[in-house]
Amino acid sequence: MNSNESLCDIGFIGLGVMGKNLVLNLADNGYSIAAFDLDHEKVLGAIEQDKQENKSDIARVHGCSSYTELLSRLKAPHLIVLSVPAGNPVDQVCENLIGGGIKPDDIVIDTGNSLWVDTVAREKKYKSNFILFSSAVSGGEVGARYGPSLMPSGAPYAWTRVKPIWEAIAA
Repeated sequence: MNSNESLCDIGFIGLGVMGKNLVLNLADNGYSIAAFDLDHEKVLGAIEQDKQENKSDIARVHGCSSYTELLSRLKAPHLIVLSVPAGNPVDQVCENLIGGGIKPDDIVIDTGNSLWVDTVAREKKYKSNFILFSSAVSGGEVGARYGPSLMPSGAPYAWTRVKPIWEAIAA
C-alpha cells in the first residue's frame, strides 16, 4: 500500500458467487474492502464489476495478493469476513491469517455456514489468536448482493463491531 491510500474498513477472503456479491453490497453501503482470493482473477473481476456499477473513479474494492497484505491494508482492530467453503478451508484460512499477523482483538467472521460444532471447536482453538464470529448467510446470489438474511452468533464484543455493518447490508 502506498502512503496515498487509506486503510480499508473490512477485509474479505473468498470471492466466489456469494463472496463477490457480499463485497459489492458492503461497498454500496459505504465500506471500503480489502479483498483476497486464491484465484486472483476473482479479485480482479470484483474490482472491475464494482468500477462498472459504481461509475466512479473512487476505488471501493482493493485487491490483495496475500494474507499479510490484506491485514496491512485494514484499520485496526481488523475485521475480516470469510466466504470460503465450510470445513478444512476455514481452518486453512485461519492458519494463514495467524501466519500473516492477525491479533487477538481482531474479528474473523465465518459466513460459510459451518457446522455449529465446528464453529464451537474453532472458537476454542483460535481464542488466543483472534475472535471468531459466525454468521450464516441466506438468500443466494441476489440476496448477497442486495440484502441477505444474516444469522449472526458469537461474542457480544464482536457483535458490537459487526452489528452496524450487518444491519446496513441485510434484507
